Amino acid sequence: MYFYADQLSLSADGKTIFHDISFELLKGSITCVYGCNGSGKTVLLKTLLGLIQPDTGEIRKFVDNNEIGACLQFPEHLIYHSTVEKEIMSLTSDRELADEVLQNLGLTGKRNVSPMFLSEGQKRLMFLMSLFVSHSLLFIDEPFTSLDRTSIDFIADKMKVYAGNGKSILYTTNRVRETVHADKIVKL
Repeated sequence: MYFYADQLSLSADGKTIFHDISFELLKGSITCVYGCNGSGKTVLLKTLLGLIQPDTGEIRKFVDNNEIGACLQFPEHLIYHSTVEKEIMSLTSDRELADEVLQNLGLTGKRNVSPMFLSEGQKRLMFLMSLFVSHSLLFIDEPFTSLDRTSIDFIADKMKVYAGNGKSILYTTNRVRETVHADKIVKL
């Protein structure tokens, strides 16, 4: 087991955001947190990452912090480096892993191009793939946003490959059709 949450509850301004949420993230698992817009998916993710403290409940992780990767909404707006390769290197901290991401995404010819010239979908894929190759436990907020059907299928397949290699992935979605990629669904 990599992680578990036990009876998490959180309220703000007199409104319950989530109540009595419990689940575990096992090695090789894909878990989906599903709920409509405004149901608290992103707040739950931030709580799991320790950015927000729950009112009640317990969170335990069984991996080092450097093994945890997180991709919150719209990572493509968080580009800091001058080239695609440097941006990927900042996420993976490993040249071989960066090359793997470039090859998987067909971006080897764009390694020295500014990431600002990539499409929004390519930017999102760059962040997601960088996390997949370099972390054991992944928390991903709405991974399929801004992606076309081919890219959605690509990411869903990669999630299964990396889970098959022992990684654990938790992702959020507000689309029921995107829950099919998970082994377990946590509904908000």
